[in-house]
Amino acid sequence: MASQALLNQSFSDAGAVIHDSVDELLQFCDGHALTIKLAGALTEHYGSTKAALEATRRRGIQSVRLPGRRKHTRQTSLELCLQIAYEALEDASRQLLWALACAPAGLLTQYIVNGWLEIEDVAEALASLRKWHLVEVTLIDEKLSRTRVLAPIRSFVVERGKETDPKSFEKVSKRLALDFAVMVAVLELKYDTPEDIPYVLIRYGHELPNYLYALELAQDQEGDEGLVTNALSIVQSLMRYFFVLGLPEQGARVMLEATVLAFRTQRLKKASGLAMQFLALAQRSGDKAQLNKGLTIAKKIASFSKDPEVLADVAMCQAIASKENGEPEEAEEYSRQAFEGYRALLLSLKEKSDEDDSLGFIRDELHNNISSALSMLGISLLSQGRYEEAAKAYRHSLQHERGASLAVNRGQTLHQIGNCESYLGNHEVAASLYIEAANIFRFVGMKEYISNAFSELGYALLEVDIPKISDKLDDDLVNEALIDLKRNATRVFDPTRPLNHQQCIGMIRKIFGSVILLSLADYGPKLIDFCVELGNKTLVVIANQIDAGQRDKDEAFPVLMVDIALR
Repeated sequence: MASQALLNQSFSDAGAVIHDSVDELLQFCDGHALTIKLAGALTEHYGSTKAALEATRRRGIQSVRLPGRRKHTRQTSLELCLQIAYEALEDASRQLLWALACAPAGLLTQYIVNGWLEIEDVAEALASLRKWHLVEVTLIDEKLSRTRVLAPIRSFVVERGKETDPKSFEKVSKRLALDFAVMVAVLELKYDTPEDIPYVLIRYGHELPNYLYALELAQDQEGDEGLVTNALSIVQSLMRYFFVLGLPEQGARVMLEATVLAFRTQRLKKASGLAMQFLALAQRSGDKAQLNKGLTIAKKIASFSKDPEVLADVAMCQAIASKENGEPEEAEEYSRQAFEGYRALLLSLKEKSDEDDSLGFIRDELHNNISSALSMLGISLLSQGRYEEAAKAYRHSLQHERGASLAVNRGQTLHQIGNCESYLGNHEVAASLYIEAANIFRFVGMKEYISNAFSELGYALLEVDIPKISDKLDDDLVNEALIDLKRNATRVFDPTRPLNHQQCIGMIRKIFGSVILLSLADYGPKLIDFCVELGNKTLVVIANQIDAGQRDKDEAFPVLMVDIALR
């Protein structure tokens, strides 16, 4: 019997337990795995299954007497076992359990045992939680593991902590938020070279639920300055994660919540910086409604502040919105305003002494902001057909990229310079820039940009002959590009939703360019699986829907164009 086997596995020493009333205890657990494990811990604690059952009965009388309740449910049985185990814990174990409950993704086990949480006798506390089956440990590799609590236990512990000892629970949760802020600061400052980007993104991916919970705590306690400051600092550093891994919708939601929190608590510099990040992510997701929402918030922020940095950030927000709304002249004007604002701030720091090295970080941030403003200027000039001016702005932007932004932004900037050179007829220069950009995108992990570079490289090869172009590519890069292309194409040509014609135009161009490149570079055979799979899984289904009258007939043209490219 599975329940009996699981109960036996829950004993550290089955021989030391008196096995009486086992069937009744298992009936109480009702087959719920977590409840059975906790019941096993209770049995070991009391010395027999009968004593454990009696403890749950004594504790459970009141809950069963609730109106309309005749017997225990799975949920009440679990809560009873949790309550008894929770009350049996020593203070240190309970504090550690609180901390883990405030860390949805769990914590690296070595952080816990090395005293990261400043809890006394933490090794014994952790052992006690494991004995009670209140935590689970997941191995990452031979040296690393994560310790966490399951969701039902998390919600129970948070509720009990707030009810029974709110001051101590709040102290632990605030301490944890501070630890997360310090962790992020270390990752941002210590691992800021291009080579460090993959590692940092992996760490952020592991810790993201914890960071978002810190934001949730700050939203619940807006009056706590330290908690709010830590949460906003954490979120502002997550831009790299959302941007590089292509998660603009999720990132925009998080940035919007943080922007609103910063504005409500009158942290206007933080609010303007977060608003700029929000708009950049909303722009990438193509959500016009979110763009307009972000612009409204940015203007509100500006109305409460005369700070030059805030006004420069808001000008960048307006430039992003203008560019997306098809107003390149306005985007140019706002980009220049932002550039002048950031440059003035940088010049004002020129004569200041840096006693604690803090100005170095501020200067780098201003350099990166100047780079962003120049990049936006380049986009607006490119949209107006002013290609030489755009290339100049982009090259100027390269000079101001610093730290982690150097890795994240360099590939995009080189790609855009390639576009300018292509329009100017310098196709060989453009081709070399696209190849360099594609390799940077692969290294950093910006996978959805690889096929962009491949597509434009294909069109450049129609204009200029580059001997042995295949030598400048490799199988891994080509495979990454095709994976990226398939992912993007299946998203745009999704049989479950209406086609967005603007997105279809971009995807048609990308597919044709990639087909040209891979054909000319002798990688044609790699196209076969891509073409067959995309055709059968998407185009055939959409074409049948059009024939059946389930779709607008206007959708037939983009489907036909992609079909031509694939054939």
